[in-house]
Parts: sequence; C-alpha cells; structure tokens
Amino acid sequence: MSRKERAWLHDEARCGGAASGGIRNLDHSIPEFSRGGAAEEQLWSHRNLGKAFYENPTTHAEAVEEFKKALDLAPDSAPERVNYGLALLRAGKTKEGIEELEKAQKQDPKIPHTWFSLGIAFKKEPDYDRAIQEFEQMVLLVPGEAVSYYNLGYLYKAGRKTGSRPEGFRNLRQTRSEPCWPALPAL
Repeated sequence: MSRKERAWLHDEARCGGAASGGIRNLDHSIPEFSRGGAAEEQLWSHRNLGKAFYENPTTHAEAVEEFKKALDLAPDSAPERVNYGLALLRAGKTKEGIEELEKAQKQDPKIPHTWFSLGIAFKKEPDYDRAIQEFEQMVLLVPGEAVSYYNLGYLYKAGRKTGSRPEGFRNLRQTRSEPCWPALPAL
C-alpha cells in the first residue's frame, strides 16, 4: 500500500468517513510507537488494513486477522483491543467480541466505544439488564449522546422497567438538536 493510499485511509478514519466504521485510529496513543520506526509502520499497516477489511462485508474474517496482528504488536493498548473486539462482533463472533471489549473496558473505562458496543451486543442477545447497564454508563460518559438515550428508552420498555422507562425517552427529547429529527410524542 502506498503512502498516499495510507494517508487517504488515515484521513477517512480521522474524519469519520467511509473507512472509519467506528474503528479507533490513535496513532500516537501508544508511547513506544509514537517515535516512528518499523514497529509503528507495522502497527499502522495492520490497523489500516483491518479498517479496510472491516468495511467490506465479505472480508470480516480478514479484518479480525489484521486487528489481531495489531493487538499482538501492542498488547497493552486498549484502543487496539477495542478494534479487535469490534471486528470480532462484526464477523459474527459475538462471545469472543464481548470478551475483548470487556477486557478493553477494564483497561480503560473512559473509552465510550466499549460501553456502547457492549450495550448493542447485549441488546441483540437479548440480555436487556446487561445492555441497560452498559448504556447507563455510556450516557454518564457522553451525556448528550442521543442514540444511547434512544436505546435506553427502548430497553427500559422492552425490559419492562416501568419506573425508569420514560427517562431514556425524555433525555432523548432533550438532546434532540437536529431539525431533521421527527417530533417525538410527549410522554
């Protein structure tokens, strides 16, 4: 892959373009790699190949392999573990993906991706109580994140938590800032 192609992938990931897909790209998040060199080049290559494979529905297994190689290069990196966990989930390896995201969450509980992604994974299981715990923590970390409030409202209703159910939807109504959102009914 040429330097120009890598730069394009980097810009797409950093700016939330088509290549990002929720995958983390923190080139200088790992101190031993922030100085440059062959190890950083390998990490960068595995991470970006993983992102490219992650976006293609036919290459999710390859994304898992590339993110695993990146994690092997930086085993103490929570962002690399998050990428690997997300790739496992997308490849249909839910149990393994949940395990990796929980490990990343223990390494760095301030990464919102872990709380949100685990909430979605548990919602799909369905394990609504665990999903609610994850989304409740997510909204503590990122208070204005409307999608998390929506999921909480849905989960409160689905989980029959009647005492808390309206809270998720009320908070969603308060975070609505986009004029293209439909009007939400009063609760």
